[in-house]
Amino acid sequence: MKIWIESPYDKSEILEKVENADWAITQKNPDFVITYGGDGTILLAERSFPGILKVPVKNSKICSMCVSYGKDKIDNLLVRLKKGDFKTEKINKVEAFFGKKKLVGVNEVQIHNKDPRKAIRFNLEISGEKTDEIIGDGIIASTAFGSTAYYKSLGLKPFKKGVRIGFNNITEKREPIEVKGPVFVEILREKALLLCDNNGLVSLKPGDKVQIQESKEQAVFVRL
Repeated sequence: MKIWIESPYDKSEILEKVENADWAITQKNPDFVITYGGDGTILLAERSFPGILKVPVKNSKICSMCVSYGKDKIDNLLVRLKKGDFKTEKINKVEAFFGKKKLVGVNEVQIHNKDPRKAIRFNLEISGEKTDEIIGDGIIASTAFGSTAYYKSLGLKPFKKGVRIGFNNITEKREPIEVKGPVFVEILREKALLLCDNNGLVSLKPGDKVQIQESKEQAVFVRL
Protein backbone atom coordinates (compact mmCIF):
# COMPACT_ATOMS: atom_id res chain seq x y z
CA MET A 1 0.00 0.00 0.00
CA LYS A 2 1.11 3.54 -0.70
CA ILE A 3 1.17 6.53 1.62
CA TRP A 4 2.36 10.14 1.67
CA ILE A 5 3.05 12.44 4.62
CA GLU A 6 2.17 16.12 4.20
CA SER A 7 3.64 18.39 6.86
CA PRO A 8 5.43 21.72 7.31
CA TYR A 9 7.18 20.22 10.34
CA ASP A 10 9.99 17.71 10.79
CA LYS A 11 8.49 14.43 9.63
CA SER A 12 11.62 12.26 9.78
CA GLU A 13 10.31 10.29 12.78
CA ILE A 14 7.02 9.57 11.02
CA LEU A 15 8.82 8.61 7.80
CA GLU A 16 10.99 6.12 9.71
CA LYS A 17 7.95 4.49 11.30
CA VAL A 18 6.18 4.26 7.93
CA GLU A 19 9.23 2.69 6.28
CA ASN A 20 9.60 0.19 9.13
CA ALA A 21 5.96 -0.78 8.65
CA ASP A 22 6.76 -1.65 5.02
CA TRP A 23 4.67 1.05 3.35
CA ALA A 24 5.62 2.56 0.01
CA ILE A 25 6.12 6.30 0.47
CA THR A 26 5.15 8.16 -2.68
CA GLN A 27 3.39 11.28 -3.91
CA LYS A 28 2.08 9.40 -6.96
CA ASN A 29 -1.43 8.05 -6.39
CA PRO A 30 -1.12 7.29 -2.66
CA ASP A 31 -3.85 5.29 -0.92
CA PHE A 32 -3.60 7.53 2.16
CA VAL A 33 -2.18 10.95 2.96
CA ILE A 34 -1.13 11.57 6.56
CA THR A 35 -1.34 15.26 7.42
CA TYR A 36 0.85 16.19 10.36
CA GLY A 37 -0.02 19.72 11.43
CA GLY A 38 -3.28 21.61 11.72
CA ASP A 39 -6.21 22.70 9.58
CA GLY A 40 -3.93 24.55 7.14
CA THR A 41 -1.98 21.36 6.45
CA ILE A 42 -5.24 19.52 5.75
CA LEU A 43 -6.31 22.19 3.25
CA LEU A 44 -2.95 22.03 1.48
CA ALA A 45 -3.10 18.24 1.29
CA GLU A 46 -6.62 18.29 -0.12
CA ARG A 47 -5.59 20.75 -2.84
CA SER A 48 -2.66 18.51 -3.77
CA PHE A 49 -4.47 15.16 -3.40
CA PRO A 50 -8.21 15.80 -3.87
CA GLY A 51 -10.46 12.95 -2.80
CA ILE A 52 -7.63 10.78 -1.41
CA LEU A 53 -8.20 9.45 2.12
CA LYS A 54 -6.71 11.92 4.61
CA VAL A 55 -5.40 10.86 8.02
CA PRO A 56 -5.02 14.08 10.05
CA VAL A 57 -2.46 13.50 12.82
CA LYS A 58 -2.52 16.26 15.38
CA ASN A 59 0.26 18.77 15.83
CA SER A 60 -2.06 21.69 16.59
CA LYS A 61 -4.29 22.51 19.57
CA ILE A 62 -6.95 23.98 17.28
CA CYS A 63 -7.14 21.28 14.60
CA SER A 64 -10.81 20.32 14.78
CA MET A 65 -10.54 17.45 12.29
CA CYS A 66 -7.39 15.77 13.63
CA VAL A 67 -7.56 12.30 15.15
CA SER A 68 -6.33 11.89 18.70
CA TYR A 69 -2.99 10.51 17.57
CA GLY A 70 0.42 11.98 18.11
CA LYS A 71 3.69 10.79 16.60
CA ASP A 72 4.05 8.23 19.39
CA LYS A 73 0.92 6.35 18.20
CA ILE A 74 1.79 6.18 14.50
CA ASP A 75 2.73 2.49 14.70
CA ASN A 76 -0.75 1.49 15.85
CA LEU A 77 -2.31 3.87 13.34
CA LEU A 78 -0.47 2.22 10.43
CA VAL A 79 -1.57 -1.25 11.57
CA ARG A 80 -5.20 -0.18 11.65
CA LEU A 81 -4.96 1.42 8.22
CA LYS A 82 -3.56 -1.80 6.71
CA LYS A 83 -6.30 -3.88 8.35
CA GLY A 84 -9.00 -1.49 7.18
CA ASP A 85 -9.94 -0.98 10.83
CA PHE A 86 -11.39 2.51 10.44
CA LYS A 87 -14.42 4.44 9.31
CA THR A 88 -14.56 7.35 6.89
CA GLU A 89 -16.20 10.75 7.07
CA LYS A 90 -17.12 12.50 3.83
CA ILE A 91 -17.49 16.26 3.69
CA ASN A 92 -18.96 18.07 0.71
CA LYS A 93 -16.93 21.00 -0.53
CA VAL A 94 -18.12 24.41 -1.72
CA GLU A 95 -17.45 25.78 -5.19
CA ALA A 96 -17.56 29.12 -6.98
CA PHE A 97 -17.68 29.92 -10.69
CA PHE A 98 -16.59 33.18 -12.27
CA GLY A 99 -16.15 33.25 -16.02
CA LYS A 100 -13.97 30.26 -16.89
CA LYS A 101 -12.59 30.02 -13.35
CA LYS A 102 -13.73 27.39 -10.86
CA LEU A 103 -12.65 27.47 -7.22
CA VAL A 104 -13.33 24.54 -4.89
CA GLY A 105 -12.88 24.79 -1.13
CA VAL A 106 -12.92 22.50 1.87
CA ASN A 107 -13.44 25.40 4.29
CA GLU A 108 -15.08 28.26 2.46
CA VAL A 109 -15.39 30.57 -0.50
CA GLN A 110 -15.12 34.26 0.31
CA ILE A 111 -15.98 37.47 -1.45
CA HIS A 112 -14.20 40.29 0.34
CA ASN A 113 -13.73 44.02 -0.21
CA LYS A 114 -10.42 44.66 -1.96
CA ASP A 115 -9.77 47.98 -0.22
CA PRO A 116 -10.35 47.60 3.55
CA ARG A 117 -11.26 51.30 3.71
CA LYS A 118 -14.21 50.85 1.35
CA ALA A 119 -17.25 48.65 1.85
CA ILE A 120 -18.59 46.85 -1.20
CA ARG A 121 -22.19 46.98 -2.34
CA PHE A 122 -23.62 43.73 -3.64
CA ASN A 123 -26.74 41.61 -3.85
CA LEU A 124 -27.61 37.93 -3.87
CA GLU A 125 -29.88 36.14 -6.31
CA ILE A 126 -31.52 33.00 -4.92
CA SER A 127 -34.03 30.98 -6.96
CA GLY A 128 -34.49 33.96 -9.29
CA GLU A 129 -35.18 36.43 -6.47
CA LYS A 130 -32.71 39.24 -5.73
CA THR A 131 -32.04 40.67 -2.31
CA ASP A 132 -31.88 44.38 -1.65
CA GLU A 133 -28.49 46.03 -1.93
CA ILE A 134 -26.17 44.88 0.86
CA ILE A 135 -23.30 47.02 2.15
CA GLY A 136 -20.35 45.54 4.00
CA ASP A 137 -17.09 43.61 3.73
CA GLY A 138 -18.60 40.68 1.83
CA ILE A 139 -19.73 37.11 2.38
CA ILE A 140 -18.42 33.73 3.49
CA ALA A 141 -19.91 30.58 1.93
CA SER A 142 -18.84 27.94 4.44
CA THR A 143 -18.94 24.16 4.53
CA ALA A 144 -19.71 22.30 7.76
CA PHE A 145 -15.96 21.69 8.09
CA GLY A 146 -15.21 25.40 7.74
CA SER A 147 -18.03 26.46 10.04
CA THR A 148 -15.76 26.05 13.08
CA ALA A 149 -13.12 28.36 11.59
CA TYR A 150 -13.50 31.84 10.03
CA TYR A 151 -17.28 31.44 9.81
CA LYS A 152 -17.45 30.97 13.59
CA SER A 153 -15.05 33.87 14.20
CA LEU A 154 -17.68 36.19 12.72
CA GLY A 155 -19.98 35.23 15.57
CA LEU A 156 -21.92 32.67 13.53
CA LYS A 157 -22.90 29.23 14.82
CA PRO A 158 -21.16 26.10 13.50
CA PHE A 159 -23.36 23.58 11.70
CA LYS A 160 -23.10 19.89 10.78
CA LYS A 161 -23.99 19.59 7.09
CA GLY A 162 -24.39 21.53 3.87
CA VAL A 163 -23.19 25.02 2.97
CA ARG A 164 -24.28 28.32 4.49
CA ILE A 165 -23.59 31.90 3.54
CA GLY A 166 -22.78 34.31 6.33
CA PHE A 167 -22.31 38.07 6.01
CA ASN A 168 -19.12 39.86 6.95
CA ASN A 169 -19.47 43.20 8.78
CA ILE A 170 -22.58 44.43 6.95
CA THR A 171 -24.52 47.56 7.85
CA GLU A 172 -27.82 45.77 8.50
CA LYS A 173 -27.88 42.40 10.24
CA ARG A 174 -28.92 39.40 8.15
CA GLU A 175 -29.24 35.78 9.19
CA PRO A 176 -27.05 33.20 7.42
CA ILE A 177 -28.54 31.60 4.30
CA GLU A 178 -28.64 27.84 3.77
CA VAL A 179 -27.45 27.10 0.24
CA LYS A 180 -29.92 24.73 -1.43
CA GLY A 181 -28.99 25.55 -5.02
CA PRO A 182 -26.88 28.03 -6.99
CA VAL A 183 -26.58 31.46 -5.36
CA PHE A 184 -25.38 34.39 -7.45
CA VAL A 185 -23.48 37.28 -5.89
CA GLU A 186 -23.32 40.46 -7.98
CA ILE A 187 -20.87 43.25 -7.19
CA LEU A 188 -22.63 46.61 -7.50
CA ARG A 189 -20.02 49.06 -6.28
CA GLU A 190 -16.29 49.07 -5.39
CA LYS A 191 -13.80 46.29 -6.13
CA ALA A 192 -13.71 42.93 -4.39
CA LEU A 193 -11.70 39.71 -4.18
CA LEU A 194 -12.89 36.16 -4.67
CA LEU A 195 -10.83 33.63 -2.72
CA CYS A 196 -11.09 30.04 -1.60
CA ASP A 197 -9.54 28.49 1.53
CA ASN A 198 -7.22 31.53 1.71
CA ASN A 199 -5.61 30.33 -1.50
CA GLY A 200 -5.62 32.23 -4.77
CA LEU A 201 -7.21 35.57 -5.50
CA VAL A 202 -9.56 36.63 -8.29
CA SER A 203 -10.27 40.34 -8.69
CA LEU A 204 -13.89 41.43 -9.07
CA LYS A 205 -15.32 44.75 -10.23
CA PRO A 206 -18.83 46.26 -10.36
CA GLY A 207 -21.05 44.24 -12.67
CA ASP A 208 -19.23 40.96 -12.02
CA LYS A 209 -21.32 38.02 -10.86
CA VAL A 210 -20.13 34.90 -9.01
CA GLN A 211 -22.05 31.62 -8.77
CA ILE A 212 -21.68 29.74 -5.48
CA GLN A 213 -23.03 26.30 -4.62
CA GLU A 214 -22.40 23.12 -2.70
CA SER A 215 -19.97 20.94 -4.62
CA LYS A 216 -20.38 17.28 -5.50
CA GLU A 217 -16.68 16.88 -4.75
CA GLN A 218 -15.89 15.55 -1.29
CA ALA A 219 -12.99 15.48 1.11
CA VAL A 220 -12.71 12.08 2.81
CA PHE A 221 -11.20 11.64 6.28
CA VAL A 222 -10.18 8.51 8.17
CA ARG A 223 -11.94 8.17 11.50
CA LEU A 224 -10.69 5.67 14.10
